[in-house]
Amino acid sequence: MRNFISDVSPRIPLAAYAVDAFRGLGRQIIVLRGWESEIRREVVEALGIDAGMVGFCTQEPGPGGKVLGHGDAVRQAQHLWRDSTYILTNFGGDANSPLTAMASLNALAALNAAGEDVGLLLPVAEIWNPVYPVILDAEGIPRAFGHDKLGGAGGTTGAAARTGPTGASDVGGLAYTNVGIRAYRTDALLAAIDEIAGKYWSENSGYSIPGNDPAGHEFALDNVDALMASRGKARILAVARPEELTPAKSFDEIQHFEEAAEKVRAEWRRFVSARDPQ
Repeated sequence: MRNFISDVSPRIPLAAYAVDAFRGLGRQIIVLRGWESEIRREVVEALGIDAGMVGFCTQEPGPGGKVLGHGDAVRQAQHLWRDSTYILTNFGGDANSPLTAMASLNALAALNAAGEDVGLLLPVAEIWNPVYPVILDAEGIPRAFGHDKLGGAGGTTGAAARTGPTGASDVGGLAYTNVGIRAYRTDALLAAIDEIAGKYWSENSGYSIPGNDPAGHEFALDNVDALMASRGKARILAVARPEELTPAKSFDEIQHFEEAAEKVRAEWRRFVSARDPQ
């Protein structure tokens, strides 16, 4: 793992943290809506990543003229990843951890090598009263997610989600929540995307997934996660730090993002130092 870097220069855009978090784990695909030349120059080249290890896909808008979610983005980019074995996804502007990414990919590969039929490995952090809790069954297997966009494709929302799929106690207090990184087995992801799109996609209106905002017509990766979880094909990996839940979506959030990213990267530097003490 010597080809990972331990820091991202503050002169590089925030999206560089997301790209760098997956650096060295395989070919990267960047789905965007414009600014490709700038991202090539200011992120890919600035991080010293071989241009041949990065593919770009522009997410085209749906029938209403707007893009239709990150599930739709992954679907549009599938020609770039469908021949792989595993897929990691993350989002620009999150305080992603290279350690969480690497651990998630290795754990998913190990589970499937052991004969487990796992399509999704979701790294989680334990926090107080999460907005999007992971609902576990008695064996610790995720079965649903508390998320406003879910309800269809096997998911549940609101109070129903908070009581768990088997009537378990409320998940308020300390509970697990995802941190934006997902690890999928490629064949399982393809099957889920095809199933959801086959049922709910319309060339005239976009997606109409039960439980999602009907006005948005979006397809979220949360819908894929819910489908896999409802069928017992998902697992969690409780290795993420709460700081990984610190996105920068506006200028007034940048300071908090930088503070969180420094804590996340300090943990990565300690890991790299322990592995390669020279």
